[in-house]
Amino acid sequence: MLVGGSGLRLDSDENRREKFLKKWNESKCRPDFISVYIYPYEERTLNRSRDNEYVLHKVIQLKELLAKRGMDDIKVFISEWNFTASFRNYLNDCCFSGAYIIKNILNIYGKVDDIAHFVVTDRTQQDYDSNELLFGGTGILSKDGIWKPSGHAFEFLNRLYPYYIGHGENYLVTTDQHDSYGIVCHNQKKLGENYYLADEDKLEKEYLWIYFNEHDELELAFKLKDMSEGEYQVKVYRINEKNGNAMFIWRELNYEKRLSREDMKYFRRVCEPRLEIYTKKTEKNTISLGIRLMANEIAFIRIQKIS
Repeated sequence: MLVGGSGLRLDSDENRREKFLKKWNESKCRPDFISVYIYPYEERTLNRSRDNEYVLHKVIQLKELLAKRGMDDIKVFISEWNFTASFRNYLNDCCFSGAYIIKNILNIYGKVDDIAHFVVTDRTQQDYDSNELLFGGTGILSKDGIWKPSGHAFEFLNRLYPYYIGHGENYLVTTDQHDSYGIVCHNQKKLGENYYLADEDKLEKEYLWIYFNEHDELELAFKLKDMSEGEYQVKVYRINEKNGNAMFIWRELNYEKRLSREDMKYFRRVCEPRLEIYTKKTEKNTISLGIRLMANEIAFIRIQKIS
């Protein structure tokens, strides 16, 4: 059993945080772990931070502080984090949220010991103003149990294999060491001035694209080496603006509030990743493949030997 805490806010005053950790480290009850909250708001003012690498920078800052205080042997758990603390931000319901999750987990890969997202379901955030299918809750599932892009992001991460091969800014490659490979990738876009000038509780769900500065596609190329010779099956699962995106599907239904049971069954069926399947043969124990990602698209690529 591990005993620790205490839910430190990394957007609060660093001097106070350092004094607190110093006293805790010198006490008889030294913690087994430090738990922290990370939300991108500036100290004191609570203005939204424009730093797209906010989570990474705060983790690095914390690790440096722990090392300074002789606490670098203590585990770090991120118990809450998101790009917003608002329960009424429609970006929680769209592709950006899924891409933001994968981007930041890749950014801090190997730098923390555990990470949890706040929260699982929008059902915990219902109120008098939550009669719509999607209302900007921070859950990875809607109040009706529909998977949002953020939920698919965690599902893609969960499909990764246990052995690390390598990663870059937009991808992570893993293997089971038995001729199977898993790649997760993203094309997360930075939020623009229109977002920071707007009230995050009052974003226009019909025009979420205006809150980003650019919408360029991203092309990624992979070369897997030292593979067993043979033929491999490649499966590509995608969540993008028009595939598996709960907000886009709801828009196609005219943002209807009163959906029937049959309507909801349809919604759940189509709110799934797009799947593509093809085969590739090795050349000198190497396979090369590429993928083009739309703005804020996420994808999981599974490569398995079939002969």
